[in-house]
Amino acid sequence: MPKPPKSTQEPLLAGASSEGVPVGIPVVQEPAAAAAEPWSIGRSNLYGTISNDLVPVPQTMARASVAQDDGAAREATLREWGRKRERKMHRWPRCLMDQMLSGSGLYPPRLLEQEWLTTAERAKYENLVRLCGDTGNPHELAMDLLSLLIYRVDVRIILDNSGSMGLDLFGQGVNTSSSSPRGSAWIDERTMENPSLMREVYRRMATGWGGSGRNAGQPMPVSGCSPHHRRWHFARDALVRWRAIFDVLGIDPFVYLLNGMSGVNGTKVYSSELDRVFANRPGGGTPMSEALLRALGEHNAEAGGRTLLLLVLTDGEANDMVSFNRTLDECQNGVYGDVQVCFMGLSLVAKDIEWFENEECDDTRIRTVEPYEVEQRQMQLKEVVAKEGGYTYAMHTLRVLVTNLFPADYDYEAPLQNLRHRCYITLHGRDRWWGLNNCCWRFCCSGACCCSCFVCSCGHCCGWCQGNECCSCKCEYPLWLEGCCEQE
Repeated sequence: MPKPPKSTQEPLLAGASSEGVPVGIPVVQEPAAAAAEPWSIGRSNLYGTISNDLVPVPQTMARASVAQDDGAAREATLREWGRKRERKMHRWPRCLMDQMLSGSGLYPPRLLEQEWLTTAERAKYENLVRLCGDTGNPHELAMDLLSLLIYRVDVRIILDNSGSMGLDLFGQGVNTSSSSPRGSAWIDERTMENPSLMREVYRRMATGWGGSGRNAGQPMPVSGCSPHHRRWHFARDALVRWRAIFDVLGIDPFVYLLNGMSGVNGTKVYSSELDRVFANRPGGGTPMSEALLRALGEHNAEAGGRTLLLLVLTDGEANDMVSFNRTLDECQNGVYGDVQVCFMGLSLVAKDIEWFENEECDDTRIRTVEPYEVEQRQMQLKEVVAKEGGYTYAMHTLRVLVTNLFPADYDYEAPLQNLRHRCYITLHGRDRWWGLNNCCWRFCCSGACCCSCFVCSCGHCCGWCQGNECCSCKCEYPLWLEGCCEQE
C-alpha cells in the first residue's frame, strides 16, 4: 500500500525495514477527516510524489464481510462515496461541465486500506505492483487498477487495423532502412531517424497549441520506442502491456477490429488471441462508427447496468465523422448507460493531434491519451511533473486503463481547466446535442448563429473565449467554417 503521511504513522507490524518503509501492512491511525468523510479526500497528482490518508473499513461494516456477496455491499458503499467525492470536487458554478468529474462516481481504491481487499485481491495487488514497477507510483496505480474488479467494469477494446496503421507516427511510409534491425519482422521495421520531425512537433506545441514557446528547445524524451516505428508496432506494444494486467485481474476483454484479417474469424477476438491479429498487416478503411455501435450494443446485451470502459487505439479520424460524433455525443449524454471512452492516439501528425484534443475538450466521458512524446512535453510545458523522467512510458501506457475512471488524478489537464473553457464546452456540448436531435436548431443556431458570432467576435477573441491563452490564435471553428478556414 502507499506509505501514509508521517503524521499518521504508528509503529509498523513485524517486517518493517530499517528505513521505516513497511514490508507488511502498516498500522495507520484513523484520520478524523478520512474516517468521518472519506469523500473529502481531494485529487492527487499521480505523476509526482503523493501522500494520502488511507481510509479504514467503517465500523458499521464487518471487516470479515466487507467483500462478501460478490462485493456488492462494498461496491455500493464505494460508489456512494465516489459520487459524493465528485460532487465535492465539482468546481463552481455547478451548472458548468467540469473535466475533473468522470460521471461514473467511482471511489479510488488507492485511498483504501488493504483490509478492504479479499485475500485473492491482495495477491493480485502484489502482482500488479510488480508490473507497474517502472511507472513512478506502482502502489497507487496497482490499487486503482483493481477498480476494474471491485466495480465489475466491463472492458472492451477497439483496435484500428486500417491501412494507415502501417505508417510511422509522423505519417511516413515505412521501408526497410538502415535503422531497422537486419532481418526484422514487418511490424518492427521503421523509417530513417530524423530528429527534426520531432522538433517540429514540439515547436508547434510550444507556439500553436497553447504554450509560450519557452520550453520548446528542451531535450526530447526517451520512450524506449522510436516514433519512427509503425503505428501497428505501438498498438501491439500497448495491448501486450494491457494483456499482462488483464491476466492478473483474471479478465479477457473482447477486441473489435475495424476490418477483417487473414486467420481471424470475424472482426472480434479475445485479447488473449491478439497474436493472430498482429501476425497480419493492417489494411482497409476506418469504419469506427460501426465498431463503436457494435461494442455498445453487445455491452448492453451482455453486461447492461455495469460501467463500460471502451478503449480505442487509433491514429486519426473515422470514415464517417458525422455518425461517429453522434455516437460519442450519445455516450456523453447517457444514451447507452454508464459508458467511458478513452482514445489512445497513435499519430504525431498535426491534424491528428488537434483532432484528439478537440474530441476530449468537449466532453467529460470522452478522454484521449496522445502519443508519449506529446503527453510528456505537455506536462513539461504545464509544469505537471517536477523533474525530468517523472512521466514514464510505462505510466503513459497503463494510465489509459484508469484515466477515465479517475480523471481528477490521472488527466493532468482537468485541474488546469479554466472557467472560460468550462463555459464554452458546456454551451458547445448542449448546442451540438440539440443540433443532432433537431434539424431546425442545427440550421438556425448551430449553423447561422454560431458562424455569425464567431466572425463578429474575431474568432471568439482569437480563442480566448474558448479558454485558450491570450493571443494564442488557437480556436475551434464552427462546423460550417471548418472547410474554408483550414488551420495550419
